[in-house]
Amino acid sequence: MMKITKILACAFILSCSVIGHADEQTTVENNTNYTQAIEKLEGEISVLQSQKDNLDTQVAIMKEGINTRFDQKNLEMKDDLYLIYSIIALITSLGIAGILPLRSFIEKQAKSVAEEEVRKHVADMVEADKEKIIQLIENQDLELNIKKNSRILVICETAEDQNELTKFFQEVGIVNVSYIVNGGYSAPASNIDLVLFDDHRDTKEQHDLFKEYIEKSTDSELAFLFYGRALMNVDRNKFNATNSKFTLYEQIITTLKYVEFKKQHSS
Repeated sequence: MMKITKILACAFILSCSVIGHADEQTTVENNTNYTQAIEKLEGEISVLQSQKDNLDTQVAIMKEGINTRFDQKNLEMKDDLYLIYSIIALITSLGIAGILPLRSFIEKQAKSVAEEEVRKHVADMVEADKEKIIQLIENQDLELNIKKNSRILVICETAEDQNELTKFFQEVGIVNVSYIVNGGYSAPASNIDLVLFDDHRDTKEQHDLFKEYIEKSTDSELAFLFYGRALMNVDRNKFNATNSKFTLYEQIITTLKYVEFKKQHSS
């Protein structure tokens, strides 16, 4: 009986030792798992913090860009700009997940604000330069009226010269043009506003004829324009001149504007 008791006691002690060792091993494993979990969690936190820092940087750049553009344009964003800043702050607080749903709204809002400020800016410019704009419109109307109603007589040397000038007048939209080709002097009709002398090839063949037209004219509202290099021995105050096809249209319009001015102030 004593022997059995000793055997049972030894078995009990041995089992307790084994269980204690097992518990110790389990504790070690649990500590290891806990440490790994902590490290993993810290890694995820680090990634999230990095994403937040990156988002903060992008938001700061967006703010700086908005400030720079609107400072350059001197546009006051007022309540609408405050709304955009509020949205950016909201995005920052929401984090990455909040950007995509609000992106479309931000773009529409920014576009709306920009369009409104541009309209205001243009309105201010128009108001500041109103007189200049009115004058520009009036000048444009006068130019169109001249091209439509003024009458021009062209004195030229050859049919080729006539064809070249006909093409030119068609291109610039001047419609009432008549020609005298290689002819003698003929007093211009009373409805002629401008006589154009053509010597763009610089032959000088008709210079005496041009001079005759100028000297015989008694109509104070009839203007003369010489198209060539130089018309000599004629009072320069009695005619306008141009030596280039590129300035011919401008000088025709300028001369006819002067004719129109004289008509309005002589009546």
